[in-house]
Amino acid sequence: MGITVGDVFTQFPNFKPEDMAKLAGTENYNGRTPISLTRIAHYNGSNAKELSVFVAGREKENYTKLLSENQRTQVNEQAGIKPESSDSESRNKSSAIPSHIPMNVSIFDINKKETA
Repeated sequence: MGITVGDVFTQFPNFKPEDMAKLAGTENYNGRTPISLTRIAHYNGSNAKELSVFVAGREKENYTKLLSENQRTQVNEQAGIKPESSDSESRNKSSAIPSHIPMNVSIFDINKKETA
């Protein structure tokens, strides 16, 4: 997806051009200039918290994994993002192949026994 200069100016019309130059990494930017998620994660200027929540709402985990644990928790709460539950881990554990398989049993038979 990606965040552009135009996205930020649309969401925050009062964003300072000098702060945008820091985010974009250049003073020669236009509305289609992409902004690195890493730059946004490390940005501390005006509207930093609001910008972080906006980007988290659009980019979700791609952005929040760049934040520290404390920042990630705060941004997730403010953006209304629910952290991934451990349901996927429990599903992976329950569908694991047993470590000991008798020599006269096919791996295809094991799956049939579990579903039967």
